[in-house]
Amino acid sequence: MTAIDPELAEYAASHLKRRGLDIRTKTSVKEVSEDHVVLTNDERLDTYTCIWAAGIAPNPLLDKIDGLPREKGWIKCGTDLKVQGFDNVWAVGDIAKVDDPNHKNYGATAQNAVREGEHAARNIGRVLEHRAAIPFEYNPVGSLAALGCRTAVAKVFGIKVAGLFAWWLFRTVYLMKMPSWSRRIRIVMDWTTDLFFKRDIVQLGVPRINPSRPDLPALEKQYEAVEKPEVGAQRQ
Repeated sequence: MTAIDPELAEYAASHLKRRGLDIRTKTSVKEVSEDHVVLTNDERLDTYTCIWAAGIAPNPLLDKIDGLPREKGWIKCGTDLKVQGFDNVWAVGDIAKVDDPNHKNYGATAQNAVREGEHAARNIGRVLEHRAAIPFEYNPVGSLAALGCRTAVAKVFGIKVAGLFAWWLFRTVYLMKMPSWSRRIRIVMDWTTDLFFKRDIVQLGVPRINPSRPDLPALEKQYEAVEKPEVGAQRQ
């Protein structure tokens, strides 16, 4: 959760730990096998189920464009959102590295990207009118992050909240971002219906127990080839 407020990320981590989650920071997976994963600190975790949640990364199209100033993959921009070293190239959103007045990078969040896009459009118009571009400055009103199970964490106007109210706030903000009332009504109807039914369960598999590894489930055998009956043959 590096893209949101650090205090809110820490608040979310403590909330998830109270729900029994084991959070490892500054650690990633360097090897995945059929019955275990190995972390960058050489710790081994035995498991047959590994769910990978990918983070964000710059579009690989940027690697095919020569001459762009890059920093850790992102395009370095000035405070006016103009790509450094260019007079007619602009970058916004997740591909751009833009520093705030405190010389910290603006987070890769939707609210920053939307405002950067609007500001870049205004600056392009000013340049076409032979006027100077204006530096981009934006102070987020707050940050919200959904944690599942109808819970969320939020920091709005400096106030931190968690739980059902934060989840309702998250849903309300999301709903108001929708472009039309017809879409908002459809979403509200879907959310309302969801309140009266249990969550859908997805079955990943029912493996057998491995006698040699009682602590881990056994892998399913590969599907055996089945001889197909000849055309016209009747099943006995």
